[in-house]
Amino acid sequence: MQAIKAVVQDGSVVLDDPLPPKGRYEAVLVLLDPDPWEPILKDTRARPDLAKASQAALEEHLAGKTTAIHPDAMP
Repeated sequence: MQAIKAVVQDGSVVLDDPLPPKGRYEAVLVLLDPDPWEPILKDTRARPDLAKASQAALEEHLAGKTTAIHPDAMP
């Protein structure tokens, strides 16, 4: 078995990897759910409130005013 990366674009399968050169192969196409974070991460618009909050959080951390939360203790 070999995994070949592809995308479905406008109803057509577009292969990212080359196919084996000879022979007949059976394939199963599994459609993955879209990544819900992708549009957010690709959005290049300025977010001044987010930048301000991120900077404030970083400054608190660097000043030693924060404590780590163990993943098992998270709500």
